[in-house]
Amino acid sequence: MNDSKPKPRVIVVDDEAELLWTTVRRLSRERAHFDVRGFSDPLEARAAIMAQPPDVLVTDVRMPGLTGLELVVAAREVHSRLPVIIVTAFGDEEVQKFASNSALVRFLEKPCTAVEIATTIDALLAPPGGFMGSIAIPQLPDLIQIQHLSKTSCLLEITNGKRQGTLWFEKGEIIHATCDRFQAREAVLKMIAWPSGTFKVRPFAAPPKRSIKVSTMELLMDALRVFDEGARFNEDAEPLVAETAENPATSSTDRQERNQEDRHQEERHNVEQCLDEALAIDGAVGVALVDWKSGTALGTAGTGLNLEIAAAGNTEVIRAKMKVMEALGLTDAIEDILITLGTQYHLLRLSRAKPGLFFYLALKREKANLALSRQTLADIETRLVVKPSAT
Repeated sequence: MNDSKPKPRVIVVDDEAELLWTTVRRLSRERAHFDVRGFSDPLEARAAIMAQPPDVLVTDVRMPGLTGLELVVAAREVHSRLPVIIVTAFGDEEVQKFASNSALVRFLEKPCTAVEIATTIDALLAPPGGFMGSIAIPQLPDLIQIQHLSKTSCLLEITNGKRQGTLWFEKGEIIHATCDRFQAREAVLKMIAWPSGTFKVRPFAAPPKRSIKVSTMELLMDALRVFDEGARFNEDAEPLVAETAENPATSSTDRQERNQEDRHQEERHNVEQCLDEALAIDGAVGVALVDWKSGTALGTAGTGLNLEIAAAGNTEVIRAKMKVMEALGLTDAIEDILITLGTQYHLLRLSRAKPGLFFYLALKREKANLALSRQTLADIETRLVVKPSAT
């Protein structure tokens, strides 16, 4: 790295202070070449952005004093192409589909890890590839997404030269739109096609009628398909890794057995490290990593609980919940299951990185921070190398 090159400046905003500083610390560790600043007060963040715009803004949606939408609007006044990462607990499948089309806004669902945030920042700051054919999505779709997630009511007035349009939002949903002589879907299509413009956020006022019945994200995705059909950013592709040949391939049984034992030893050491890190969570009294398909505890840490019995019993809890979801026709993935006792929380956190595994974490209620515990487990699971059993 060229030391003379300025560090990318990243501002992180979240009104939950403990979660914020954990994110800032871990993000700084993941990307030492980033200049990361955190703000628990969105008004202070706005002042800092106005004084010196960052290269990337990472913000929560719902905050007192200033919402994520209002902060982004203010930031875009001084940096119209500012890349933004919206971190929200209000996940939406349609939002996730749409977010892959936006060049300047990404959405991450809480709890997310520092690795996910760092990787997303890398993608936002990366120069466009030589074979990218998609054009950059304008700012208006970004604002519509943020307003949808913030679930607030307002009017967005959009101006492009002598043309003007208005979007009526009620609890995050567009209920009416006008643009010149056009209304409803046609009005949204017209505004999405504008290459530039200005906007103002006004207090909510009842529209003359409710012309839009579909969801906001369905409407927006439809408009973007019309605007730029076929444009996609393929950021989900697996990176190509160059193969090396330091040692020639061999069919030797001894070599295969040694390699297998080395892998097992690496996995055991990795599990121990991850469990030790989980046990360091405030309030933790015991933790286990469990393969819920086989009911086997791959490792345990802590005292005061029979973690082997807990692993087997909670495996049945997860299996039962899976059957209920299947019977109800629910396809969403389970993130975690929380069992609340008089003095303890028992958190069953299913791994997204390693499907088939889950963490069982027992916490003292008076010392536990559930949001931070969830984020820490989500961060730990990204470092797991052990594989779950086959079916």
